[in-house]
Amino acid sequence: SIDNFMVNHPKIAKKDVVIEKARFDYHFLFGDDFVAIDSTSSVQLNKMKFSPFVKYSIEKDTTYQLKAKIPSMPAQDFIESLPNGLFTNFEGMEAEGTFSYMLNFLYNKNKPGALIFDSSLSKNNLKIIKYGEADLAKLNSSFIYRAVDNGRQQRAVLVGPGNPNFTPINEISPYLRKAVLTSEDPSFFSHRGFITEAFKQSIIKNIRTKKFSRGASTISMQLVKNVFLTREKTLSRKLEEILLVYILENNRIASKERMLEVYFNVIEWGPNIYGIGEAAQFYFQKHPSELSLDECVYLASIVPRPKAFMWQFNDQGNLKAYAGRHNDYIKKLMLRRGLLIPEDTISQTGTVNVTGIARSYIRIKETVPAENDSIDFEEFDF
Repeated sequence: SIDNFMVNHPKIAKKDVVIEKARFDYHFLFGDDFVAIDSTSSVQLNKMKFSPFVKYSIEKDTTYQLKAKIPSMPAQDFIESLPNGLFTNFEGMEAEGTFSYMLNFLYNKNKPGALIFDSSLSKNNLKIIKYGEADLAKLNSSFIYRAVDNGRQQRAVLVGPGNPNFTPINEISPYLRKAVLTSEDPSFFSHRGFITEAFKQSIIKNIRTKKFSRGASTISMQLVKNVFLTREKTLSRKLEEILLVYILENNRIASKERMLEVYFNVIEWGPNIYGIGEAAQFYFQKHPSELSLDECVYLASIVPRPKAFMWQFNDQGNLKAYAGRHNDYIKKLMLRRGLLIPEDTISQTGTVNVTGIARSYIRIKETVPAENDSIDFEEFDF
């Protein structure tokens, strides 16, 4: 057992992580081709107890297996058991009710595509009665948003009707809503914050690259990350993101429509450009309701890398061929999913011309930086 154990590592958290009290009772199993921690072992972290099973085997293939079970426990005990410094946004949170949790993870190094990741949480009268540092309820009213870019806090943006650039969801072109959902999160209105298959693919790639190289972020996760968290790539931030998204989505704190409305009004669309109201003017001198299909598809394409637009246009302000091909692909995908009908594309030439201030940011080079001369798009059909 340990008391007041402190961990300081930049990949874990930016602050010191302090575990006030922990105990690990373990039973090791050894074989010719495996080593395991048996499920009769137990871990106690402050008030939380769980039973782990961990196994490394080279019997046929190299496999890593992890199982964990948290028996029914009071939600408040769980919150109070979180290590100091690891979940700063949960400090001060209060909850009632109970929950239990089970995890089953199996990774075969020789067959990564066969990864098993099953996670289930059962709750009984679980309810958040007081929020901590991250007040999720603020999504339902006007609030001040400050983005962080390269570690620096940006100007204040009012997310609400008091800001002339704020755009209600029903005033955003339906083409843009559909294009962003297609490229960022096709099942946004049906999932509860996470897409299991995308999450599995993220785990596989992160294991292969040995870093957080792919996030599998849904719009719910992007929203929480933008409004409540920093952009640091630490274990602490990722765990907080997962827990906050679960609370947001499974307690119906904000409707899906409101979440999408806030998302469109806070995400970055270019250099110091936040919200679709600013973006529509910056690129096309239009209101978001006036955008054409091609303009909407283009704006959706830059959400992952909003500053990449600088290298995607020629000296006439017209979209380059490679970016145009990506837009065509998105439109075909939207047609296939029934989000467009052929008549929607008849009057569209496929040409996107920048007429706003963004034109002055265009970089004309013979050789375009490799990371900006292509657009990553991984399709998930859910």
